Parts: sequence; structure tokens; C-alpha cells
Amino acid sequence: MRTTEAQATSDTLARPLTDLGRKLKLALMEIETELHVNVNKCSLTGGVAQLKNIGPYLTQFLEIATNPLVPQLPSITIQSSNYNTFTGGVALGLAIEGIKKPRNPATNFLKGDFAPSNQGFENFKLQWGKTIQVGMAVFAILFLHSCVKSSVSEDIYYQAQDNLRNLAKKEKSIKRASSRAINSYIREKKQLKAKVKDLEKINEINSAMDVVTSISKAMPSSRNVKMDVIRLQVKDEDVQILGYVDQNEDPLIIKKALETIAEKKNVRTLNIKVQSKPGKKAFAYSFKTTRQEKGL
Repeated sequence: MRTTEAQATSDTLARPLTDLGRKLKLALMEIETELHVNVNKCSLTGGVAQLKNIGPYLTQFLEIATNPLVPQLPSITIQSSNYNTFTGGVALGLAIEGIKKPRNPATNFLKGDFAPSNQGFENFKLQWGKTIQVGMAVFAILFLHSCVKSSVSEDIYYQAQDNLRNLAKKEKSIKRASSRAINSYIREKKQLKAKVKDLEKINEINSAMDVVTSISKAMPSSRNVKMDVIRLQVKDEDVQILGYVDQNEDPLIIKKALETIAEKKNVRTLNIKVQSKPGKKAFAYSFKTTRQEKGL
């Protein structure tokens, strides 16, 4: 009955021994074909020969009698009493290999699972491999998106150019449908539009007569206050008014009336000396008013 250790050892050696048997079979077939010989016996030497049941296993696989080699050379006398047939066979095999001309390059055992590798790189790959893959995928998507976006932008640009040329051909003021002529036409239209807006603003500006009318409406009735205006000046948004009221009237009445149309209700008293008249009180005020149509 097999133990767990024996089963594990058997499973570990099964694959390598199968590969060894396959290579030996191919080598024997090649020797028989090239040298026209018939191989009917195979001997094993070295540590592999000491494996239990290795001979029957290879005999069944190669279909040739295979057993560990026990050297018996009558011309060689062994003087040592501790001679071992297995180790002696290995020594004999190495001696023969030393004087034999090599047929193939030396066997490289440092391959497959035993190949040398950089453990630092392997650890880096295990730790950051997924992150690098995701980063590469994102980069590929962004690169593809930029290529598609650039292609679509170029198509839109050329389509817009064609549409502008077609519209330019229909416009009689453009003699030749070129980029310079189209840009000049667009620039002229923008300038014309700006001038139209300026004219609209001018139409919304109140005239000086409108300002005078608003002052007249704001003043108290002539029945209540008798007022003589000697100067009324309207310059842009600045308005100055100078005049007289009766001796028994208060000029502040005029100031309060002007505050109703003044900007921010701010009416200033001018520091101007007005010639006095008998029975009259002089006044001189200044204020700002908006010239927009909606302001009065």
C-alpha cells in the first residue's frame, strides 16, 4: 500500500520520466536509421538508475530491455574494497563523454521552470500588472477618441468651408468665392450690424427739448410760484438752471421740484453770483439727468 509521500514522489517523477523516455525513443530511432543497427538493449547509469522500478518503466515505454548498468570489464582491476558499481558506472560514463567528440551542443537544464528570472520584475508584475493593463486600455481609448475627434473636426471644417463657398457664390457683392473675400464680407456685415445698434441707441436718447419739457412739468404751477429763468443749459447729462423767484417765495421749492427728475435726487447749489433784483430772490442749481428715453 502506497503512502502519501510515495504517491507524491511518483506524481512528481512521472512527467519528467515520460519526457525522458520520449526523447530516448527518438534518439534510438535516429541511431538505428543512420547507423543501420538494431538496438535491443539499453543500460542506465548514475543516480537515475537507482530509482526503484525505473528499468521496467523505461522497458515498457521504449519497448527495449532497459536495466541499470553493472560494469564488468575484465581488463580493469578494481583495487579499492569500497567500490560501488553505480558510482563507478557514472565515472566510466563521464570518462567516455570526456574523450568523445560532441555531436550536439551541451544540454541546457536552465530552461522552463528552472530558467533564471528576475524576481524583482516578477514581484512588480504581480503587484502592478493589472494597474498597468488598465492604464494601457485607458490610453488606447483616449488615443482612439482623439483620432476620431480630429477626423470629425476636419470633416466639419471642410463641410463648413464648402457651405460658405456655396453661399458666397449666391451673394452678388462677392466677386470671387475665396476665403479672403468671405472673411471681408463677414467683417463688413458685422460692422454694419454694430452701426445699426449705435443708431438704435441714438434714437433712444432724449433731446435737450425733452429735458426742458421734463423740467417744465416738474416745476410748481405759475399760480403758486412766480419764477423767472434767466439761463437753462443742457450739456450731455449735466443741467444748469439760474433764475429768480418773488421775495416772499423760498428758492428751496425749486430745488425740491428739480429733485424729482434729478439722477439719485441730487441737486447741487451752484457757487455763481447772480445779479440781484429788487423784490426778487436768485437761485442757481445744477443736477444730472439721464438722457435715455425711459429715464425721464
